[in-house]
Amino acid sequence: MADWLPASGIERSLWIIILAVAAGYLAGQWLNRQRSKRIGKWLQAGLGALGGQVSWKWLKSISAGAEITVREARAPFRDLVVSYFLLTREFAPLWLIERLRGKRDLLSVRAVLRDQPAAEFDIVPSAGQLRVALEAEAGSEARQWHELGAGLGLSTRLPPDRALIARAEAFVGTFGPYVERVSLRRRQPHVMAFLRITGIEARASEELWRALEKLVRT
Repeated sequence: MADWLPASGIERSLWIIILAVAAGYLAGQWLNRQRSKRIGKWLQAGLGALGGQVSWKWLKSISAGAEITVREARAPFRDLVVSYFLLTREFAPLWLIERLRGKRDLLSVRAVLRDQPAAEFDIVPSAGQLRVALEAEAGSEARQWHELGAGLGLSTRLPPDRALIARAEAFVGTFGPYVERVSLRRRQPHVMAFLRITGIEARASEELWRALEKLVRT
């Protein structure tokens, strides 16, 4: 047997594990790099709808995601920070844990509006920890809930008017399957939105910006 070959079964098994982990890392990194490029192109294609001055930076690396800053955007927005975060595909066990915990590739939008919103609301899953957290935050002030479909509810401190309900229903009718949370509040950032990326890419990103703009106009 050649001197460089592992002498025992244990050593051979260890080498197989090491090679499998290395191959998995390289394959996962390649997959995330390609996915990151596709998402970046998808976002870039719709940024013209926001106007303003756009700058990009990678998060740690291209395979982790990116952050886009838009300054002096078109009304009702002023400044936005759009980020996307990818699952850890480089390490299969960690990727599996993230999947089992319900994590997915995520799009985050944080925006400052030109004018302070006249109302506040949250669109969150009708059942789950976010709803519990919102109700606990409200304390003795009971929150108002309106079911929107797609397993989501509109939460407000005061009874929502028909115009707000109509805007929320229109947004959820298009993007509901991807929504983890959308919030409008008086403190900055006024708009916070978190959406799952998988599937949403089938629509032009410009549609998302237009729909978000209509939703947060008050």
